[in-house]
Amino acid sequence: MGLDRKGDVGFMEAMAGAMTVCVVMMCFTAFVAADTALDRGHPEGFDWTYVGGVTAGPEGCTVDLVSDPMVFAESRGYAGLSFSVYDPLSDTTVSEIVYGNTDGPHISERRVFSATDGDTVTPVIVEVGLFS
Repeated sequence: MGLDRKGDVGFMEAMAGAMTVCVVMMCFTAFVAADTALDRGHPEGFDWTYVGGVTAGPEGCTVDLVSDPMVFAESRGYAGLSFSVYDPLSDTTVSEIVYGNTDGPHISERRVFSATDGDTVTPVIVEVGLFS
């Protein structure tokens, strides 16, 4: 029995086969990742309509709330929340307000507000911590 090349595939056929396997594996991985991302529940964030603005004063900044934030926290299943006001110019915490229980894991969100003190407007960062 002599050796011949009847069952041998060429380089181009081998590359096409390898690319087909790679594309199928990539699609499978993408579908598994998308399904995993959809299954994981994301906690709801803070409703920023509760914050009416930030007022600067001699003792620091105060967050002007439209209504009681504990109503929002209890309706979403949070044990407590905190408001921290940062001055980005001096990199310090200007004030902090705490509602409810602030122990344990939490998520936080930040927004930029303008703190007004008469005619003076100062940019501040308000961070809300939602504690579960």
